Amino acid sequence: MKNIFILLICSVFLSSCLDGLLSSPEEPCNFLQYKNHRVAWESLPLNLFMDDSTSDIQRESVLAAIQSIHSQYGKEIFNFVPGVQPSNKWQNNWAKKGIFPKDNKSSIYWISTGWPKSQSLKQAVTRTRRRGTSLKEVDIIINSTDFDFFLNNPDSNKLDLHSLYIHELLHSVGLQHITSDPKSTMKKSLGRGAQPQRRKLANIDKESLKCEYN
Repeated sequence: MKNIFILLICSVFLSSCLDGLLSSPEEPCNFLQYKNHRVAWESLPLNLFMDDSTSDIQRESVLAAIQSIHSQYGKEIFNFVPGVQPSNKWQNNWAKKGIFPKDNKSSIYWISTGWPKSQSLKQAVTRTRRRGTSLKEVDIIINSTDFDFFLNNPDSNKLDLHSLYIHELLHSVGLQHITSDPKSTMKKSLGRGAQPQRRKLANIDKESLKCEYN
């Protein structure tokens, strides 16, 4: 009984200490927030796995988006790793419930059939898992069930895949939607056609990243 009491005291003390560490608010910098602190990865680059079932153009668009971010920001943020296959359980959970199981891998998935009807207006979804202020896992899921995409040849009925990937990749490191600057790549949705493409990081995008990952 004495040992249990001591453990309880230690737990309360540790919890109080941790809350104390988070007592001074951080500048939001357009990041996800937890108790007035930015939610982000403890270290970079982030290893991002890609669904093996994707086509060459899909992989090419991811690599192009990653290179765009690296060259404009001046720092390596992502490490692209091919070689992940969503299980039937994963696909069924996503199609029927809009959820997916934890697998301890940060991955990019391309869903051409079985996108949940309740989320049919979403061009893509980036889901994050965190522990406190630390990101632990992220998945980027592209909705090719309800949308068509282009990479190099603009089409008025399709979305620019390069721009969409830049947007979702920045979500994956903690950035939220940005409404204060119309030039931001983090505007909520992307219009169809060649304009407006959002392949260039706005100053607010770069400043937000530097606030956390300088």
